[in-house]
Amino acid sequence: IPAHVEQVLNTAWLGRPYQYLPSVTSTNDLLKEQAASGDDSSLPAGTVLLTDYQEQGRGRLSRSWQAPPGSSLLFSIFLRPNWPAERLSWLTMICGLAVSEAVEQQTALAARLKWPNDCVTKQGKVWKKYCGRLLEGHFSEDNMLAHAVAGIGVNVNIPEEKLPAASVPATSLLAAGGSPVSRLDLFAAILSRFEHHFDNAGRDRS
Repeated sequence: IPAHVEQVLNTAWLGRPYQYLPSVTSTNDLLKEQAASGDDSSLPAGTVLLTDYQEQGRGRLSRSWQAPPGSSLLFSIFLRPNWPAERLSWLTMICGLAVSEAVEQQTALAARLKWPNDCVTKQGKVWKKYCGRLLEGHFSEDNMLAHAVAGIGVNVNIPEEKLPAASVPATSLLAAGGSPVSRLDLFAAILSRFEHHFDNAGRDRS
């Protein structure tokens, strides 16, 4: 993926710039550290950090999120929405919509949302989780969402026997659909749909 992402992106600002590290502790944590150590110009809105392996990946309620190296999409998006604080939940929905729409574009699977943080697809007769989201926001003194980090983990090409044990039944796009999925094409599609929904949300100032 690293050498080819910029060739397939069709976004105007999301993923520009794009960062890749083969292995990290947590993509969310690294972007938050960058935000804390610099000014607006050092970490532009729309920066995306992608990795092939997270040592300390986590989801909602500090639950562990693990995936074998090179099997999944593990990335975080840095944003400067300047929205009212209560709109942080909008970003959760934007992430879910972007992932679900991209999965349905790139595969034959049905993709649905399970509030608040899970993306699920049907494997046999059971709806199982294939993606988790973790949104973390930083708020200004006037209670505006100054910046946010949206972490997304998608189980793409994990064989069923290597899926991690989870409190919610887990699957991958490979396990549910029966064939490998291009991580590169799926990644580009997720960013495209995310940018579309984020731009539309930003036009609503009511």
